[in-house]
Amino acid sequence: MHTFKTKPDGFRQIRRSIIFCEFPLLFLSLSTGLLAAAIGKPDRSIDWSFIGAVLLVVLVILAVLLLNILTERRHIYEDFLLTIDENGITREQYNANVLTVGKDEVREIYKTSNGGIVINGVGGSDPINIPPQMEQSDKLERLFSEIKPFSTAPILEKYKFQIIFTFLALFAAFNFVTSKPLVWVSGFMLLSFDSYLLYKIYQHTNLRDVPKGRLILALYFVFIIIRKVYSTTGG
Repeated sequence: MHTFKTKPDGFRQIRRSIIFCEFPLLFLSLSTGLLAAAIGKPDRSIDWSFIGAVLLVVLVILAVLLLNILTERRHIYEDFLLTIDENGITREQYNANVLTVGKDEVREIYKTSNGGIVINGVGGSDPINIPPQMEQSDKLERLFSEIKPFSTAPILEKYKFQIIFTFLALFAAFNFVTSKPLVWVSGFMLLSFDSYLLYKIYQHTNLRDVPKGRLILALYFVFIIIRKVYSTTGG
């Protein structure tokens, strides 16, 4: 039996990623939606002081949310325990059920863009997400290779940043077009992508495995897109 824990000082890298990547991206996305909604109505004058006040409130709310996320993610990271034995791969994690994937049930193993490892089992079971900051990482990868050769990461994982920025650009354009067919087509594309994101989120039995910012952002875009499409019908 082999047991692996996270590195004692590894959370600093995760904290930097949350503060300097996830948090700014969430604020930028919400701000883009708010500004696009305001500027996209030429019949109304833009109250920049009101928009600034709303953005300030959003920033404060996100800052409070950020503190809660950091606390929870620290617990998840520090309590992470991975065991590999003859029965399979078992993950133990803070505030989540113990998850085990048998060796003969492993469908694929691949690396994420940040160096983490994802193990998908057969039958749509919850994946095991392993952070990159693991002790004895070379030994861990060797054991995984003996169970199942590493496969190429899915397209959505491999090009996730390009996809995110493409989505944001399409969303910004969606708010400025006035042609009803273009609004409906771009709205359908955005809703399809966002619905897929929500589907992937709710595939998890343990929603605590999912970053809260991702869920908030997905629901926010659903509301904005439906509101815009509905407005073109005269509602």
